[in-house]
Amino acid sequence: MKHLQQTFVFGFVLFALSDFLTTALAAAAPNWRDADRTPAFPGDGWNLSVVGHWSDGPGTAVAVCGDTVFAGSGATLLVLHMPDFSLPYEIGRLTLPSVLRGIDLAGDHVFVADDQAGLQVVNISDVENPSVVGVYQTYWTRDVEVVGDYAYLANSSNGLVIVDVSDPANPSEVGALGLAGSVRAVCVEGNVAFVASANAGLFVVDVSSASSPVLIGSYDTPGNAYGVDVRGDYAYVADYQQGLRVIDISTPSAPVEVGFVTFVAEATCLRVVGTYAYVGCSGINVVDVSTPSNPTVVGVDYPGGDTNDLWTDGTTAFLAQDYAGVIRYDVTTPAAPALERQWDTPNYTFSAAVDGDYAYLACHDDGITVLDILDPSTPAVVGHYAPGYGATDIIIVSDRAYTTWSDGLRVLDVTNPASPTE
Repeated sequence: MKHLQQTFVFGFVLFALSDFLTTALAAAAPNWRDADRTPAFPGDGWNLSVVGHWSDGPGTAVAVCGDTVFAGSGATLLVLHMPDFSLPYEIGRLTLPSVLRGIDLAGDHVFVADDQAGLQVVNISDVENPSVVGVYQTYWTRDVEVVGDYAYLANSSNGLVIVDVSDPANPSEVGALGLAGSVRAVCVEGNVAFVASANAGLFVVDVSSASSPVLIGSYDTPGNAYGVDVRGDYAYVADYQQGLRVIDISTPSAPVEVGFVTFVAEATCLRVVGTYAYVGCSGINVVDVSTPSNPTVVGVDYPGGDTNDLWTDGTTAFLAQDYAGVIRYDVTTPAAPALERQWDTPNYTFSAAVDGDYAYLACHDDGITVLDILDPSTPAVVGHYAPGYGATDIIIVSDRAYTTWSDGLRVLDVTNPASPTE
């Protein structure tokens, strides 16, 4: 097992292997992609169990209360103190089962759309020690909005799911509505839920009866609807490669597009405050929507990486970025959004190699990260090498790490794992 390699999307997972695993994998390898042999999860059917998890990853979600920022970093919920007048610092963290896709705040609880682990309800009465108090298990949970006693989940292939969270320790489904496409985001206004679905556009759902949601209208946008926000008679849709679409919903049963604007990057999320739409697309685009039929870009900043989530109150904006972590902007001047603070998070893990008590991760722009896995249940970062290029693969032979980067091959001396050198 000295040179075991595997590619991951977020973080790094350690598995306990049965005595016969190597033989079983060798026998199954030729047909492992067959529909009847592919496990739904890496552990299913292969006698594997997770024993440890380094859960940090790219910025995936963000919600804010005062100077306290709740952010997703891969499968980690970070609690950050991030004011405009001093350097940000971490005050709490919690590892969750899956990748955080969306966050909403209500009272002493954070409600997390936790991808493969459904809805996670986290008590934050002690922000330094957040803890899970309730779980509603479902899959492909992409977004959550809490209104009153209900959490509305954008549930990718399962549509809109409504969960009763009046007792946070015992969330339970009360209603659901299957929808076309890949459901990405939800915004609730009064008794109506507006749902963005990639490949299908905008759905308008009557949720006056939580147990019996009813589809009352839809509009198929030209792109892939990733995000939605509603103000008055208009729904604003982040339509990926087709930019921002403005849809008149004054007649919910017959929504119609009245304006749009495109960007140089894909629109993935947005918030509307006053007469401005703040759109996440590899950064922030501030759009004047005072005339819905003629939305106009007035301010732009591109820090790099995809924008996975965005929160703003119209004065300050926070972005959760793939490659730039969590960023705080001053947007008091819409034409000139100014980057104020940044909390870097690890990048995607493209490849990993294990050598003895150490795991070496190729984390693209974050370079090589070295974990001590002597205790597999608590892997810890002990070393780092980042020359500024994208690390995509790694293999260890003796005391050398052979690594591929966007600019070619680099050979590292890892005699001292805590200090890799080229």
